[in-house]
Amino acid sequence: MSLGAGHLARSSYLPIGVDLGSANVTLAQVRLVDRSSRDFRLVAADTAKTPGFEDVISSGSSARQADRRRRFAEVQEILSHDHFKGRKCIVALPARDCFVQPLSIPRECLEAPQEIKNAINWELQDKSDIFFGHPIDVQETVVQHIMTGHEVYEDGLSRVEVIAFGVSREITSQYLKMARDAKIKIVGLNVEACAMLECFSRLLRRSADMDRSYMFIDLGATSTQVVISRGPNMIFARNLTTTLGEAPQADDEAQAPDGPDVEGTVGDDQLAKVVFESQADQQIDCLSGLAAEITQCLDYCESVGGTRDIDRVVFTGGGAYNNRACNELSVRLGLSGQVGNPLLGIKNINLASLPENTTETTANQTKPGAPRCPDWAVALGLSVGASVEAAA
Repeated sequence: MSLGAGHLARSSYLPIGVDLGSANVTLAQVRLVDRSSRDFRLVAADTAKTPGFEDVISSGSSARQADRRRRFAEVQEILSHDHFKGRKCIVALPARDCFVQPLSIPRECLEAPQEIKNAINWELQDKSDIFFGHPIDVQETVVQHIMTGHEVYEDGLSRVEVIAFGVSREITSQYLKMARDAKIKIVGLNVEACAMLECFSRLLRRSADMDRSYMFIDLGATSTQVVISRGPNMIFARNLTTTLGEAPQADDEAQAPDGPDVEGTVGDDQLAKVVFESQADQQIDCLSGLAAEITQCLDYCESVGGTRDIDRVVFTGGGAYNNRACNELSVRLGLSGQVGNPLLGIKNINLASLPENTTETTANQTKPGAPRCPDWAVALGLSVGASVEAAA
């Protein structure tokens, strides 16, 4: 799903994925070695911190615009190195600049694409609290959608579920202009939720995966992205403003459980298990709000899909480095969970130039030397996703 023009790579070097996150700017690029087998190799990856985002978020539009310009300057600086191939980029718009909203539209609208668009625009006019707390002007908003395949009945009428994604045309124009000023060629705009799923959906192609449901939770600095898929297909997405906040930090001396429970191997037959590291962790109540909102997402999926069964929760984002918080959140949700590894199944990682402090040590994981980067899921998903056409 791309808010910009769909891009089908003609070169084996795919466009560079650019994640303009709140706390970091992250870039990643992969090379498509074999299209039929979806064989990818990592070309390069890099990240840069963007301090002061807390003040920017609470400031006015001019401050946010200046912050966007600084982020593109960071991207330009990273691309000045020789690790990346080309200057074509797909950019994930920050969650605070977009809306992600499940909707239901009349089934008869499926007869024509324009009818689907009109029905979605009509529904969005009543959602005045999902885009910066202001009513949505659909004429000034770029809107795309994904069909979930769920059918619901309201007042005896058949309706179908869709997920709408959107950003204002003004903000889109700002990003495109800033990219041109930074000599960056944007070949597509996307949203974090779609990029995150694309990062892992390539691992969910087996017949057994098609009947399994997965929940991906991106624990960001200013928002939490929740995506639920049936196999590789998205059936729910929502952007939550609740975050980890002051969740307990991981204890460097504490060891995570051994075995597949922490490998982050999405698609394994054996389910991952997450447990408390100590009895004291059970007394920490800082995740109640976040757990409650995610539970509401599960309730919604049950109301439209008839089930809330989730085979596995996969944590990504900067908050996924916090093992204790992920442990407690999994237990509160009553689901098996694990930290996602975006580089799983991507070859020749050691040949790429990797940022410092991204490999596991005996202090933070059980596989010293392996990449440990759950916050790269969006950037990698953007580059990987360029190997297929846009979904909508």
